[in-house]
Amino acid sequence: MSQTISAREVWNILVEVVGVDSAVRILNRLAGRQAYFPSVESLLRQVQKADIIALWVSGKRAGEIAIINNLSVTEIKKVINRHCDQEKELQQESRKAAQGRQVDEWTDLGLSGDEDQYEEE
Repeated sequence: MSQTISAREVWNILVEVVGVDSAVRILNRLAGRQAYFPSVESLLRQVQKADIIALWVSGKRAGEIAIINNLSVTEIKKVINRHCDQEKELQQESRKAAQGRQVDEWTDLGLSGDEDQYEEE
């Protein structure tokens, strides 16, 4: 659920939490942009998932990762499987984009890639 707050409320919260100088620096960095701040719980889950993947990539087994993160092996495997699925999707999208660029190059050269361009003499 998203909730929009006024610029005044943003200013008041920033000043209360980080002080005037830091609030000014933050606003200068984010000026003109929309910003979304996830809940602390959501952010911590994202960090934990990234840590799980990093451990897995480094060669740790699901059981070891489960112990380190105080989670079940099933939960660890779900995180790893989701990561692998996302990687596969990215690779497929990348291949499709590369194929599209190749077709564009053929078209630019006057070749369709589907039919013979040779004439018999």
